[in-house]
Amino acid sequence: MKKHLLFLLIVSLVLLLTTARADHGQPQPEKAKIQFTAFPNPTQGIIKIEYSALRAGEATLMLLDVIGREVERQESRIQAGNHVWEFDLTGRTPGLYFIQLEHVDGRASKRVVLK
Repeated sequence: MKKHLLFLLIVSLVLLLTTARADHGQPQPEKAKIQFTAFPNPTQGIIKIEYSALRAGEATLMLLDVIGREVERQESRIQAGNHVWEFDLTGRTPGLYFIQLEHVDGRASKRVVLK
């Protein structure tokens, strides 16, 4: 159990470090925290992401593997209001993934477990 918690702590730190740097290692400007939901979690395939945008703007939704590599990306221009996206994880290696949402309102990440 302790090894599992240590592993999750290390993975979270790696994700934080890999997403906190922009081009050539320069720190990115701090973005506000936003909220979204990802369900079901854990999942066996399809995961839905719900987000309520305060303003219109570009939105980028990324699926990252356990070491922060981009697995899939969805980009779209969205209007203010509620939005639902899906990632199909069917056929991917079971384990820990991260979903990261960036929008003019801010940025947020969530852990997702694929069974």
